[in-house]
Amino acid sequence: MANTAQKKVTRAVAQSLTSPALKQTLMANASSAACSTSPPSTTQRPEDSAVLQLVKDEMDTSRRLLSDIIKQEMASFRTEIKQDLESLPQDIKADIASLKTKFQVELASLNWAHSETAATVREMEGALNRHDSSITALEDTITELRWTIKKVKDRSDDLENRSQRQNLRIIGIPEGSENGKPTAYMASFFAVILGDDIADPLVLDRAHRSLAPKPKPGDRSRPMIVRLHYYSDKEKILQISKNKGEVKFRGTRVHIFPDMNAELSRRRAAFIPIKAKLRQVGITYCLHHPAELRLTCDSVSHSFKTPAAVEDFLSKRKPSSSAT
Repeated sequence: MANTAQKKVTRAVAQSLTSPALKQTLMANASSAACSTSPPSTTQRPEDSAVLQLVKDEMDTSRRLLSDIIKQEMASFRTEIKQDLESLPQDIKADIASLKTKFQVELASLNWAHSETAATVREMEGALNRHDSSITALEDTITELRWTIKKVKDRSDDLENRSQRQNLRIIGIPEGSENGKPTAYMASFFAVILGDDIADPLVLDRAHRSLAPKPKPGDRSRPMIVRLHYYSDKEKILQISKNKGEVKFRGTRVHIFPDMNAELSRRRAAFIPIKAKLRQVGITYCLHHPAELRLTCDSVSHSFKTPAAVEDFLSKRKPSSSAT
């Protein structure tokens, strides 16, 4: 658009400079100047004044023509710019409207997704609250059941051990030597090893091998379990066995122990190392049922339920303390 206006202005200037009147005047002045041989005069001639006036008029005409052309072109340029500016907002508005529609669709989709997520979160919160309450109730129930199970187990162990209070466990009797008559065999066994230490004959309720699988030839024989009718007879047998130190039956060394369940046996066996230490330092002790070690030190009685407690007591005990 600017190039078109510039071309029009240049064309108007060229037309004004090449007008016929201006050409004729300039050519006449040139001819008179060529024919004149006299030196130039400082006085202005009428012909020169006419030329200057003509040039001035042509310049004024060209100026007005240029002014009109420039005004027209500026007005045309302004009109085109206005049209362009007016059309531009329409395009922008159309683009904005299109974007607005897209944004509205996307926003509606996001709002729906947000609503669904919020509903899911609320549902999960409710479920979590219900589960939390259920878990708390279950934890309380489990705690109570654990306490009940421990109580029942302790009671069961106690009943089992009480049912075995009149039992003896004899280790070392060859496998199969009882020939299918364990009770009669064990009666003769006690008659041989006790001799005259017990005046009254023993009353045996029953006797049998432990319930472990029958060993292969050459393997260690199973213990023999004997139940005596009287608890006092069991205590007498244990005391006599302890006093003898070593008990042999038909050339085979045997060991006589009180019968108890495996858990109690492990608990009592755990005191064996600490009992050796007590004997070394000269402290008397006694292992009471079910697994409680009692000792007397410096004329003071102490009771312990675990070997670690005895170890702690010995570590804190003064070396100069006397034992009884």
